[in-house]
Amino acid sequence: MKRPLICTFALTVFFSGAIRLSAQEKPPTPGSPQFIYSSSGTLLIRWDDNSQDEQSFTLHLRVAGVALDPVLLPSNTNWHVLEDYSGSSFSGYVTATNTGGSSASQSNGIYDPFEQRVDTYAEWRFRHWGRLDDAGDAASFADPDHDGQPNILEFSLRSNPRNPASLPELQASLHPSGALSVSFTNQSSEAVALSVEFASSLSGPWRSVPVPAAMEDTLTVTDPAPPDGPRTFVRLRAQPLP
Repeated sequence: MKRPLICTFALTVFFSGAIRLSAQEKPPTPGSPQFIYSSSGTLLIRWDDNSQDEQSFTLHLRVAGVALDPVLLPSNTNWHVLEDYSGSSFSGYVTATNTGGSSASQSNGIYDPFEQRVDTYAEWRFRHWGRLDDAGDAASFADPDHDGQPNILEFSLRSNPRNPASLPELQASLHPSGALSVSFTNQSSEAVALSVEFASSLSGPWRSVPVPAAMEDTLTVTDPAPPDGPRTFVRLRAQPLP
């Protein structure tokens, strides 16, 4: 498969004269914490940083009214609570700090988030955009980083939907039978149906091979039909399920 051509350029700028350095302002107020029960069976806490110059975050969390020790994080905007606090209420706020000082968010809370356990695809949306629904920048066929790949493929192939340099990849190889095989890094979800399609021509007909939900990080799918021409084309189809 052809890889995209990437062009780069260098820019050199010369400055003259004096430069006045001013004190850094403290970071904007971060977003209040949000809580969900993740697919991995742990409580996931997320917030928006609302800035790019924080040196650290501190999470102040209360469980059933009891304050836990503050959690100091370098630049993470999410945190997993590994202990099982099912049936408890949670509340907390986040402090962002840089050399200019600190800003604290408003406190937010929820009762027993373990009741709303979500699928891996909804959790993935929550991690990146703080929402669980298929809408806005989190929509399946949206492309918020403008790299030409919709979110549903970025999720399925474990690339970063907020970084245009992180692209989904398929690796092609020949099976000993002579048929085409394709390998890819996989992320399964009950909300996404994947299939690999093979054809001897771009106009088809296409032979579809469903991709079963699997725990393996990398999957390999082989064309079930013997090659009937000098070339074989392959594509991955991802479809959101209701």
